[in-house]
Amino acid sequence: MNTKKINDEVVLILKNNTTDRSFSLGYVNIDKVFEKELLNIETLCGDKKVTLPSLLLYLQNVPHLSKLDGVYGYCKNLDDTYVDFTANYKDLIDDLVLVISSPEKYVKEKPQYNNHFTTLSEIKKIEIWEKINFSMKAYSIERAYDKCKQEKNIMLYSHRTSGWSNPLYQLTHDFSVTVDTNFGYGNSSYFYTILKYKNIEIIPFSDWINYKYAEFSELIRYSRNHELKNYSWYKVINYVKDACELSINDEKKFVEKYIIDECDRMVEGLENILIKDTFEFNQGFSEKTKPKHKVNISGFPLIEFRAEKMSGALDFIEAIMGFNEITNIKIYVDRIEKVNKRILTVLDKQLPILKNTLLNFYLKRDDKERWHKIAIDKNNKHDDRMNKFYKEIILSGQHISFVVDLHIDLGSIRLMVNDIFKKYYADCEDDYEKNEKIICEFKSLSLQIKEHKSIHEKIERYKEKINKYFSDT
Repeated sequence: MNTKKINDEVVLILKNNTTDRSFSLGYVNIDKVFEKELLNIETLCGDKKVTLPSLLLYLQNVPHLSKLDGVYGYCKNLDDTYVDFTANYKDLIDDLVLVISSPEKYVKEKPQYNNHFTTLSEIKKIEIWEKINFSMKAYSIERAYDKCKQEKNIMLYSHRTSGWSNPLYQLTHDFSVTVDTNFGYGNSSYFYTILKYKNIEIIPFSDWINYKYAEFSELIRYSRNHELKNYSWYKVINYVKDACELSINDEKKFVEKYIIDECDRMVEGLENILIKDTFEFNQGFSEKTKPKHKVNISGFPLIEFRAEKMSGALDFIEAIMGFNEITNIKIYVDRIEKVNKRILTVLDKQLPILKNTLLNFYLKRDDKERWHKIAIDKNNKHDDRMNKFYKEIILSGQHISFVVDLHIDLGSIRLMVNDIFKKYYADCEDDYEKNEKIICEFKSLSLQIKEHKSIHEKIERYKEKINKYFSDT
């Protein structure tokens, strides 16, 4: 089907075919109401010859459009920042009467309409059309939702409603899905599906190694993360349909695809991370296909990365063991424990080396600190002298006959004065550059200390976490 129609012309649905224990995709038409009236309003608002009084007369003759009144949670785009939309036909007409009767007062009270390029009449006509059209779309899709709720064999349907929504759909005795959405909240928007089989959540374990920066708390929130687009509903409903039907028809293949394969990919990825230093990571937590990001990691950052991934995988063990009643899954727990023992050996060897490296950085910085302070003091005095020179030469007018050219900006004048300063104080400039080098070297050392200190603290935490796991088991 044409996915562009989803939530504009049709609501996509998942239907339960009770005769053969299967499911099928379908749709419920979004029947547009008051099409004739809306077409007339669009024509009137788009015609520059039509006056506001003429438009008002027509609107007053179709009072039944007040049926569109209501507060709608309708997102124009799923990832937009949503603003509550209230449709009130009487208020719209009253506002238009005010524009016609007192246009100057109206513009004075609402300066946003004071546009030098567009007349008030044109602005209001566009605004009226957009409000009525938007109300019609929101009202029409709400009617389609109502139809979906009334049909018992419709198990799941698409929507574009703003705010939090996490309805649970029990498709079979063993299989359920939650469509967890938060549309219309900008960067806080999300679109998740959470599959449950025999009351155990299906988790995308492989995402732990598919992304460089992945959080356990984020990954356990969903089975799949979808792009914030209306057309994503087609993938959502197909994903749910395929998973549910497989669980009904072949439990063994379902377990292999959604549980064993996920565990296998994660554990194999962990084993590769222990021996490789070049990785390819997915970009963005959604279905949207993007080129993989190739990264080379070396030195202590590589040890930190390995320790983070190995120790973090321990958090998934409880979730993995939840499937033990369905299939023999302990082999993956054993492999996770094995890679953690291997990284623990590495950490025991590397931590003393990291501590010694950090100590050497501290010693170097301490040795340079006195010279760093002297260099800063000298260069501050240099800058003060430069500023004083700048003011003096500008006020005296010496060497700057170019100032009379008003087309030269102050930045250019400053550069010219700097050149003059360098000729007068050449020795000072050499000292300034030497001091700048000392300052930069000290800053670089401080950054290295900060980075290595952060790595050291993280590795210590990862080591402690691994040791705690083995001491508790």
